[in-house]
Amino acid sequence: VIAAVLPGFWCACKTIEELDQCAYEISFLANRNIKVPTNDGEVVGMCDNAKKGLKCLADHARECAKGALKSITIKVMNDLENHLHSRCDNSAERAEFLKHVGCFTDSSKADPIRLCADKHMVMMEKVSSYPKPLRLGGACCSSHALRECAINHITNLCSGESGDYFNDMISDIAEENIELVCKEYSSLDK
Repeated sequence: VIAAVLPGFWCACKTIEELDQCAYEISFLANRNIKVPTNDGEVVGMCDNAKKGLKCLADHARECAKGALKSITIKVMNDLENHLHSRCDNSAERAEFLKHVGCFTDSSKADPIRLCADKHMVMMEKVSSYPKPLRLGGACCSSHALRECAINHITNLCSGESGDYFNDMISDIAEENIELVCKEYSSLDK
């Protein structure tokens, strides 16, 4: 959301492509090259890669971002880091994740969910070219649409329990930050 709202807020420390690659390591839904884990060892490996991608983004934010956006970005990165540690460093949490992510090993179920992430990325690309007054609303709308799309597909294609699990996960990771940044655009209705 932040990078789309203010293009050019990142200095020359890393290119957008390099930052995209860092972010790509975090999301197995957006990155089809990340194998959906089927055992604890694979979850640990996926977590390690996600932590490296997050560190790359966080280091860049600390060194290159400026002003209020730096503070917000670092907060988002810290929240994501805390989430990764709580989910990845606890074997019971990894087992619970494995239980719900198992649905995504079936590509007929994973592909519609991944399409939500693809649509979000296309929308965020468009938002970055909007006139400045429209960027925040567009980014917030796209983020709300991503969540609604993904959770609806997970609930319908996997189970209500998995939909609730991933909805709670999104809340843990992003809800406070989305509410902070998107307070005037708190839902798709707005």
